[in-house]
Amino acid sequence: MKFFKAFLFCSGALAWSLAGCSTTNPEATSTAPGPRDAAPRTVAVIDSGAISSEVPVDTTSFPVVAASNDLFEFLSCNLAQNKAKHPDVKTFAGQMISEHTKTLNQLKSFGRDKNLSLATSPIPMHQRMIARLERENANDFDETFMEMQVSAHEQAITLFETAAKTDTDPDLRAFAAKTLPVLRMHLDMARKTKAKVD
Repeated sequence: MKFFKAFLFCSGALAWSLAGCSTTNPEATSTAPGPRDAAPRTVAVIDSGAISSEVPVDTTSFPVVAASNDLFEFLSCNLAQNKAKHPDVKTFAGQMISEHTKTLNQLKSFGRDKNLSLATSPIPMHQRMIARLERENANDFDETFMEMQVSAHEQAITLFETAAKTDTDPDLRAFAAKTLPVLRMHLDMARKTKAKVD
């Protein structure tokens, strides 16, 4: 459990750095090159307590990470539908699949309208979380899943709060602001469901 808490802390630090620095992952998207007279800036990404890679700064990071978050929710909640034992966990997972499919579809619409490249698979941080859930034994799955759900929604709220204030695209700012109350409701649901399986 200590390892998992450390993992969540590092994942949170990564999400915060993505939100605050407006970064993206080259594995998740490709974008047009920036101005030729400006050298690309990079930021170190914290991964399990070590510097793992350099990520080019990219203004599309909000839609990329937001789309990855929705993909994480969809995939992890599908796992929960099959592996969870507690009926409230299954109910929560079903609702998250429905809700995050809606926001992913909205992001895809923005991507088409604004010619944005979105994540088509979860970014590495989310991939590792899904892999952990896939390996988790049946007795511990519900607790681990709900811990991740609380953490993932806390990270998403931080990301969306930053985008609602600072994103350069007014439509994305409005989308982030409109989605925040829903994410806060999801976090409240996640915390209440987690309390039932602890």
